[in-house]
Amino acid sequence: MKMPLTITGAAAAVAAATSAFAAQLGATYSNVVPTTDTVMFTGVSLADVKSVSAWVTGDSMGTAGKSAPATAYHYSNDGSTLTVQFQVYLGDYTKGVVLQLTQDGDDIKGKAFARYFNDQYHNHEGSDMSSGWSNGSYKIRDVTLSDEDDSFLRTKLYWNGANGDTWDGTAANWLTESGDATAWVPGARAVFTNATAMTVNVAASGITASHFTMKGWPVTFTGGTIAMTGASEVIMRSGLARFECPLAGANGFRVANCVYQYALPAHTLIAAASQVLFENATLAGVSNLVSTASGDSVGWDSTPQQSYFLENDGSTLTAQMQWYGGGYTKCVFLELT
Repeated sequence: MKMPLTITGAAAAVAAATSAFAAQLGATYSNVVPTTDTVMFTGVSLADVKSVSAWVTGDSMGTAGKSAPATAYHYSNDGSTLTVQFQVYLGDYTKGVVLQLTQDGDDIKGKAFARYFNDQYHNHEGSDMSSGWSNGSYKIRDVTLSDEDDSFLRTKLYWNGANGDTWDGTAANWLTESGDATAWVPGARAVFTNATAMTVNVAASGITASHFTMKGWPVTFTGGTIAMTGASEVIMRSGLARFECPLAGANGFRVANCVYQYALPAHTLIAAASQVLFENATLAGVSNLVSTASGDSVGWDSTPQQSYFLENDGSTLTAQMQWYGGGYTKCVFLELT
């Protein structure tokens, strides 16, 4: 399935979200960070640094040789040494680079080393890369220091509202990771684990988020503008995120289609023998199909499929239902009469 994200609302331009790295403490280090200490910044104090941004680049990035924006995790800074882990999920792997900066007189020296984790189900992004990860060949570049705290980009909040509730900055319809009710934190990571399909109304004034993680049933977002910030992405792990409202990112955003983790649907076509699928229906006019794969080697339980090479003469329809998972493109041939 190429793009499980459906945007049915207006494609109007929206105001750019406030950058988490707007206040820079000196020029960006635009070169690739080496594995041995080198001077990266001059006349800058680590004690003033509150956050760091960077792009991951190098071999096996799965982005046609281009760099990818990365999320910063496990940030620490005691004024003399700063460490941070930049991670990104690409091609069934979580890939990352650890950056270490040290104060050297009036300058800042830095070095970096890469790690990766075979992460088919996107479970490990954000975990500590200090153990259990393999050595990688990735690098980071375009490192920028800021005096703005970006911890909100790593704050996870879990939707706790009812169907049709409004997502704004005042209603306490979110839960923290410890289960405490809270209002939305602008720029946080929104996680949806809803047990039924629902609609969420975005406040007319709009909201800002860094990530969507869809772990529940499909959610339709309506209303005001959603502005994505940071190294943002929409991760769909069960069902669709349907945006019937303006959605935009100041730095763009990535759509990651991961696999379902919930029970198989009630109606599952598993046999080669013909059986009645739809009553009182006609094939005439059918030009596209979507379905859900299930069975061995699919992934975790099931995953969406999209039709390719569809042919339909009104009496017989054939199509190839294809999807990508676990490093393979997979297909089921379907015939309807």
